[in-house]
Amino acid sequence: MTDAKIRHSEEVAFRVIDGSAVLVTSNEAALYWLNPVATRIWELADGSRRATEISDAICEEFEVDGERALSDVNDMIAAFVEKQLLTQNA
Repeated sequence: MTDAKIRHSEEVAFRVIDGSAVLVTSNEAALYWLNPVATRIWELADGSRRATEISDAICEEFEVDGERALSDVNDMIAAFVEKQLLTQNA
């Protein structure tokens, strides 16, 4: 994965409810419920951070190993990008 800045797609609306994000897409009419870690990744993907910066925050906030955090964040971002929920900007 490139280390581009990650941001929400303009086609996605979201709301955080009790620590979990709910995403709604206009292009698929799909609904996604995110667990707390995925929700935090989503919140951090505001266009100002790169995957490594998001991973660093996840590592610190959830007390997870840095290598594991980076792998999980990259996997989650890749899945979100594939579903067109997130986009990457240089």
